[in-house]
Formats: sequence, structure tokens, C-alpha cells
Amino acid sequence: MKKRGFTLIELLVVVLIIGILSAIALPQYEKAVEKARMAEALQNIGSLQRAIDIYILENGYQESYFIAPLSEETVPLSIDLKTTLNCSEEDECMSKNFSYYAGCSPSDCTIVVQRHPGGIYSNPETYELWLQKSKSSNVWQKACYGSDANKYCSALWADGWSD
Repeated sequence: MKKRGFTLIELLVVVLIIGILSAIALPQYEKAVEKARMAEALQNIGSLQRAIDIYILENGYQESYFIAPLSEETVPLSIDLKTTLNCSEEDECMSKNFSYYAGCSPSDCTIVVQRHPGGIYSNPETYELWLQKSKSSNVWQKACYGSDANKYCSALWADGWSD
């Protein structure tokens, strides 16, 4: 009676094939996960942009003080991100992967979103998304900065983001 089983060579070939497939698939998986995380941030950014635009249309730029839509101050915005984000007493809110800052001075409005790669308290951030709108312009200027900005923000360039 002959024993049936796999030879060492056959097992090594199978392990090698699995290793090659893993090496190809893992970076693509990481890209897809990061794209999904960025979609969350872009949705929040869009909400902040619209809310700030509506506030400015209704109230104009405040000449005497700084407004911070995400702070504990009462700023009548058409959205409430503070219920879905972890907001401090300052003018910053955090989600699991990003921190959000939004504010308007008498001359412009700025939204900054920082990516926290390993969670909220990791440093350094791999990239930051910046949006700025001056009092004299109706267009939000967009940019992506950071050590890994090209790696993670390449999908944004196609959507009109620029440096």
C-alpha cells in the first residue's frame, strides 16, 4: 500500500504562490481602505463647506471676531458635526482617523483635516487636507500637504484638488 500525501516541493510551491498573491493583494487592500477613510473625511469637509457658505450668506464675514463652527461657541450652522465627532472645548473635533478644524476670520475661512494613521494620538500625520476661502473669492482653494501626501492624495488630484 502506497502512502498518499504531499511532497515537500509541492508544499513549498503552494506557500510560494500564496506569498506572491499576498504581496500583490495587500497594497491594493491598504489603498482601498485609505480611500474609504478619505471618503469619510471628504463627506465631512463637504458638510462643513456648505454650512460655512450658508452662514456667510446669511451673516456675512464677521468683522470683529473669529467664528469657529466646531468649537463650543454657539454658531448657527445648518449641520451639527459635533454629534458625530469627538469635539473638545477648543475649535477642533476628532474622528477615529482624522482631526477637523474649521474657522473664519474677518478676511477668510479655513478648514483643515489632519490624518492620524494609527489612530487619534499617532504622530506624525501622513497628510493634511486644507481648504481656504477668502472674503474676496467665492471659490474654496484646496490643497493636500504632508510627508505621504502624494501617496494618499493622488486620487484627489483627479477631483480638482491642487497644491
